[in-house]
Amino acid sequence: MSSLGLSYKFIASNIEGASSQQELFGCISNELIQGGYVKDSFKQALIEREQEHPTGLLMEDCSIAIPHTETEHINHSIISVIKLNSDITFQLMENKQKSIYPDIVFVLALKDSSAHLNVLKGVMELFRDNQKKNLVLKAQSAKEIVSLIDTWN
Repeated sequence: MSSLGLSYKFIASNIEGASSQQELFGCISNELIQGGYVKDSFKQALIEREQEHPTGLLMEDCSIAIPHTETEHINHSIISVIKLNSDITFQLMENKQKSIYPDIVFVLALKDSSAHLNVLKGVMELFRDNQKKNLVLKAQSAKEIVSLIDTWN
């Protein structure tokens, strides 16, 4: 299998009990703030950017979301992987009027503004490769997904 080119630190986030996008963003923001990866402004920036530019992607047999913010809210680059256990609504990237319930959320906290496109391409490549996609979708936890991604990089 080819490398995904996702040369960033990944962490598995176990978000329990979040029932809305705002709660999800609050939980992940708190985790990343405590780790020193992002600034206090990160949560509000995630919410505002997601409202303006949705990040939901409907793939062939799954859906994902890739929320992110501007670099001014980031201290150190990291990508947080969340495997959702509940239906949390995201709007489609290409049509704000349509909603999806992503299976997996990749929260990008990237210090380099030009990196977002490369990471997006890497994640898209991951979900276009049926073998990799199936392994990710069968993973029982975000930690297992991060482990898979690490082996492909």
